[in-house]
Amino acid sequence: MSGSFEQLIEKSRKKTLTPEDQRLLNELFAKDPTLKSQWDQERRLSQMLASLPQVPLSKDFNQKVLQQTFWAKDHRPSRKRGFAGWMSTLIEKRWAQAAAAVCVISFVTFGAYHQHSQTLKIRETADALSTVANTAVEVATVQESDLEAIQVLGEYEQTSPVDDDLWLAMVSY
Repeated sequence: MSGSFEQLIEKSRKKTLTPEDQRLLNELFAKDPTLKSQWDQERRLSQMLASLPQVPLSKDFNQKVLQQTFWAKDHRPSRKRGFAGWMSTLIEKRWAQAAAAVCVISFVTFGAYHQHSQTLKIRETADALSTVANTAVEVATVQESDLEAIQVLGEYEQTSPVDDDLWLAMVSY
């Protein structure tokens, strides 16, 4: 049906419709009003174009059109995407090169600082573990009698400065 519709429209454009073709075209328009409105718009446009005055074209019209077409094609902005787009921007623009250099320097500096801080944390942790290990060794060497003496001394609520010195002497030997 669409093929016959196209043929009828073409005949109508050429003004070679027979009465039978005109009747078929009217039936198609009655079935689908959008086809009728599209056809009416096309006819009005054709009538407006036909009413324009005939202006002779210059002899180099084709050459000028082709030159403008090729010039527009050569000068349109390229839209590269992804890594290639970034690289072409870096190559073409000086500010992009400076921004990239700042980003790289910042990244390297941050990485070095992060590495240094991690190294310091590891050293601090190692020192703390060493202190804990040394304290554990010292506590492990305290004998049971010493622990009882420490416990007895710890039960005294009021002590004098002399007792504090005694306490220190007992603990530090």
